[in-house]
Amino acid sequence: MAFGIGAEAVARSARWWIYHKPSSPVINVLLMFGIVMGTLSAQVTQWGALQVTLIAFAIGYIYEIANFKWLCWWYFPDNKFLVFRGEQGCAISVACLWAAIPVSVDGVFRFLV
Repeated sequence: MAFGIGAEAVARSARWWIYHKPSSPVINVLLMFGIVMGTLSAQVTQWGALQVTLIAFAIGYIYEIANFKWLCWWYFPDNKFLVFRGEQGCAISVACLWAAIPVSVDGVFRFLV
């Protein structure tokens, strides 16, 4: 969840995305960073980095699209993220970041242990 807190702090200061409700970043950190990506990071050794990365990308992409279509928890100012524009551009680029989290968490854990 430390990755999530850090990511949310950077995103907030850079205004990469903005939440509609104050509780949404807490839910995001607990649900996606804590439960979903935390569970996937625990599977890297067993399933392999590539498989976990692909699963994390798919989950992240579905999550981003779900936000655009139904959840509406956050939005991207000017409908852009970094240099990527539109719903698909934002969803794919942020899904790439989601994809990197489980392997990164696993790497940090291995380094610390």
